Amino acid sequence: MKKGLFIAAALACLLAATACGPRKQEVKTGTIHFKAEDGVEMTGDLYVTGKPGAPLIILYHMADSSRGEYIEIAPRLNKLGFDCLAVDQRSGYEEKGIPNLTMDDARKKGKGLSYAAAYIDVESALAYAKQSLRPPAIILWGSSYSSDHVLVAAAKHPGDVAAVLSFSPGGYSEYGESSLADFMAGVACPVFMTSSVPEAARSRNYFDMLPGDRKVFFLPKSGEGEHGSPALWSSCDAQAEYWTAVKAFLAPFARQG
Repeated sequence: MKKGLFIAAALACLLAATACGPRKQEVKTGTIHFKAEDGVEMTGDLYVTGKPGAPLIILYHMADSSRGEYIEIAPRLNKLGFDCLAVDQRSGYEEKGIPNLTMDDARKKGKGLSYAAAYIDVESALAYAKQSLRPPAIILWGSSYSSDHVLVAAAKHPGDVAAVLSFSPGGYSEYGESSLADFMAGVACPVFMTSSVPEAARSRNYFDMLPGDRKVFFLPKSGEGEHGSPALWSSCDAQAEYWTAVKAFLAPFARQG
């Protein structure tokens, strides 16, 4: 399945600088590699609309997973007007036949592979997108443990994050001496949060800590839903409801692009 979605890995130069000053770099759909802040080589898949000025959604996966978590989701986000960058974090393994190459490199370099250790990958992908892709707006999307990380990143980088989509946050990591709850008051951007029905109380706890009214908490009515971003997979009993809610939240940002 993945081979039909991406350009062959042998193709060189996936990114090419434009000749005119402030314009965004031209990007092509395919697999890219860049360095995390600690030197680990990160791997990501770019899904590009081909339309200039499209906002960018950075897609982070759940535990034991990889960027393959988004091979069904990212093309649909393209159709909504968003470029996407689905990245491997060092805490993961494989999804839909796509191995987690960031985890492989981190392990070879003797780096930690815990949920907490993967927070550096969230910030590194954000920095890469800001400096190298230069979209007009960056939206962070997290799944399970990474849904915690994107909320923390939004609190720490309020000028760089336009919005957050958090699928099944649950306080899975510590951030030094702080916890996820310690960052909630600092999230100033709009937030879409969701979960499966059975885990709703745990996620809702963090939603209620978010300030202001630019936030949405969604639960499906037609089924129990799913943990993390797989709520949007075709295999989820309530995927149509989840997609309707995601589209409504993202619509204003697509228009800005």
